[in-house]
Amino acid sequence: MPSALAAVVPRLLLDAVVREPTVRYLPRVRGSAEALEAIDAGLLPLAIVARDAVPEGRDHAAIGSRRVAAVPDGGLLSLAEELSLERLAAHPVALGLDADPAAGDAADRLRRVVADGAVTVLAEAEARPTVGVAYRPIAGQVDTGLSLVWGPRADPLARGALVGAAAAWR
Repeated sequence: MPSALAAVVPRLLLDAVVREPTVRYLPRVRGSAEALEAIDAGLLPLAIVARDAVPEGRDHAAIGSRRVAAVPDGGLLSLAEELSLERLAAHPVALGLDADPAAGDAADRLRRVVADGAVTVLAEAEARPTVGVAYRPIAGQVDTGLSLVWGPRADPLARGALVGAAAAWR
């Protein structure tokens, strides 16, 4: 994992700073188990850890995990083998392409795909069979095997910027 961290952290932080330039980050290197313990003890606000070290049920944002596009079934986009984020962003009703919480949760966004002809991006694990929705792979994805985890001390601006950067990882 150290080589994955070396490749991921600088780009992730740069993207987060672009998203929220007022936030300052002070990276520290710790093992996944130690970082999770430090978050639970209130010593760290957030950390990047191996995804397989994240306990079941704990909130986290996968960095570069497999995502799929949810598009109206039978529409032109549903005919594509895979879709780029750029093509989805050009759609008149694009929701949550960068993990913006204002776009609603997965169920809300899927309802909008069916009702409004919207398009959205979901983690592959959230892609449930839904009448009126077709799922297509996102082009150019990279799975780092890492996740961002946070605790109650996490600054909401920092967390939001990092979650957005994690969701947009390519």
